[in-house]
Order: sequence, then C-alpha cells, then structure tokens
Amino acid sequence: MSERATVQAHESLDYAERWLRDGLRVLRPALSVMHITVDMTHANERLEQLRQRGIHATSTHLLVHAVATALAGQPGLHQVIAGNKRYRPDRIDIGLSTIGDTFVAPVLVIEGAERKTVAELADEIARRTPEVRQADQQMLRALRRWGWLLPFGFLRSTRRPAPHAPRPGPSSTAELNTPPELTAESV
Repeated sequence: MSERATVQAHESLDYAERWLRDGLRVLRPALSVMHITVDMTHANERLEQLRQRGIHATSTHLLVHAVATALAGQPGLHQVIAGNKRYRPDRIDIGLSTIGDTFVAPVLVIEGAERKTVAELADEIARRTPEVRQADQQMLRALRRWGWLLPFGFLRSTRRPAPHAPRPGPSSTAELNTPPELTAESV
C-alpha cells in the first residue's frame, strides 16, 4: 500500500491548529525582506578555530553574535515599534526560530545577546532549545485539550494582545541609513 493511501484527503483541523491559524490571522505580522550575499571565508576560519578549542559553534551562533554586536554599536538601529510608540530597549534580545511540531515555529529568546561571547551563545542555544521545544509541545497539548472552549474562529480572532506593551523578541525594526561595518574580528 502506498504512503499516499494512508493520508486522509479531508480532515478537520484540531483545536490547537485552529488557534494557531486564527492567531496568525489576528497578528498580521509586517513583512520585510532583504537579501545580502556575504563572503563567509573568515567566518568559516573562525568556526574552525572555535571547534579546535572544543566550542561547538555554527554559522548561526556567529550570525547571532554579529547582529548583537552590530546593534550594540549602532543603538539608533535597535528599536521596537508598538502602535504609535517607538521603544529603544536597553539590551539586545534576539529571537531565534527553532524547529517545532507545527507551522508556527517556537522562538528561543536570547536575552542580552550583546554581552555574550560566541561560546556562551552556542552553549545557551544548545541548552535551551530542548526547553523551548518542550514548552511548545505543552502549549499544543493544552490547546488540543482546552481549545474547544472557544470553538468559533470569530471568537478566537477577537482575543487581541494588550496594545500598550511591546513584546520581547524578534519584533524589532531597523532603518538602515549606513550599514554597520562587519569585519572578521566582529564575527
């Protein structure tokens, strides 16, 4: 029997999937896309040096470190816009999407990333990723169990977050007049 035969052609979404779908409909996140080609030769050399010292770093860890360093060096770029207010946080928190069980990726928030070394970032990400995934799975189980309490999409869609406070995480925006200089030393 083929694998296709075991998949139902039509099935209802469970309550967790409905909550996630409706949450995305309410949020309507802003979209901004920028494409940059980067020569990673020096970064790959740095990774090799880190690995020789026993640090299990990847290009993700180097990029998180480079972004945090660049934002710390250009504080005017680090801002969060919520409603009609602009906030300039005193620390740089970076949200890193992880693999989850649904189409909404759980986010690991690295607080104060500008104060951490690549080794500290690699350790924190490796240590906390399983915790973030477990919390995501617990949230899905709760939605599957209790999501029926608001069974209609229009009711779930009326649940709006508080408009007065920005959320920590990857929701900052940057207006780039002059790109910050990234050198092999800053990565």
